[in-house]
Amino acid sequence: MELFDVVGEKRDTDTVVLAAGVDNRRGGASMRWEALRQALDPLAPTAIYRLTCARLGGCRPTCPLTGTAQPPEFDGWYFLHAACEAYALRLARELTRTGVSTVVCSGLETFWYASWLSALGRFRVVFDMHNVEYPLNRSISRAGQADSSAYWTEFFSDEHVARVRTAEHEAITNADEVWVCSDDDKLQTLASYPDTPPEKIRVVPNVVDVAAFPPAATAPRRACFTGRIDYPPNYLAARMIVRGLAPLLDDADSLPIVIAGRMAGELFADEPVPSNVTLVSNPRDVPAEVISGSIMVVPLTLGSGSRFKILEAFACGAPVVSTRKGAEGLAVEADTHYLPAATAAEFAAAIKELRSDPRLRGRLTAAARELLEERYSVRSLTQQLRVVANDGRSG
Repeated sequence: MELFDVVGEKRDTDTVVLAAGVDNRRGGASMRWEALRQALDPLAPTAIYRLTCARLGGCRPTCPLTGTAQPPEFDGWYFLHAACEAYALRLARELTRTGVSTVVCSGLETFWYASWLSALGRFRVVFDMHNVEYPLNRSISRAGQADSSAYWTEFFSDEHVARVRTAEHEAITNADEVWVCSDDDKLQTLASYPDTPPEKIRVVPNVVDVAAFPPAATAPRRACFTGRIDYPPNYLAARMIVRGLAPLLDDADSLPIVIAGRMAGELFADEPVPSNVTLVSNPRDVPAEVISGSIMVVPLTLGSGSRFKILEAFACGAPVVSTRKGAEGLAVEADTHYLPAATAAEFAAAIKELRSDPRLRGRLTAAARELLEERYSVRSLTQQLRVVANDGRSG
């Protein structure tokens, strides 16, 4: 097997963003990895190393590296599927050979490597948290227990939530530094793990490459919602759109709604879908092609981190209607950068207001673009990481 999947040109590097999994489909995790690589590269040569050892299936019947049988004690828990000492030893030798000094273990899937690499004492190890996973997984579990139709209850069990807490705490404790996406996540991390020194946690926000997005459309032609629909918070938001919002917009002046993301069609295959809703599973088009010319609706009620979908909408010049939870983690103000809504009726009213008022659309999108370039662009993140690096050297 290919030992390391190095994304981009293979070269000697100073910093590695370590990513778990061999899934190349675009999502929030891969967007986070690439944004970090782009922002760090001007400071020190940076590459993404995607772990290709996935014990969940790759070691059956034998390990491709050692030729031995899969260890019987391995229980197949999702967040342990990439944990392999034989593979980690090869990884550490490769990182040392290519001159790596800093390893950013990005996402909970890398929690085992954050601890293992730290114990070697060869590298500065950063644990990069996409979300504060313990309280997030706990809230998803509780939502499933309260919903008899929830498909995720078996995975998000009480045992799973407890193991997430143990894994996340282990990585936070052992890493040299912890990165979170927002001030809200820093507070939540300290509340969940009160033994963590506050100075160990740095806010490193999600950002987008502003130049990669098309110019704003003159008027919205549809509403949209994007994301992995098999992720419970996104599924619940999509379900509200299908069952609550879409019927309110299905009138003589019907507004098309596009829900685009992994498993969108499959998860709604057994229920009637309003005629003004289009479900696009595993879209081939980049999200910008869906978002441009749309009104982005974000009826999220669960979540952590910050929403790439909102940043992408800001970059595309698409006005946003969101719950406060949907906009959480971003330095946005309701009625300045987006319109707030909580119920299907409020979302419908906000969408109709945006369609009829070009001055309102222009004011919101201009303020959102200014905020994006100042705080949530790759360029701004490079500047923030330069301060982080300088603080680390002075400390």
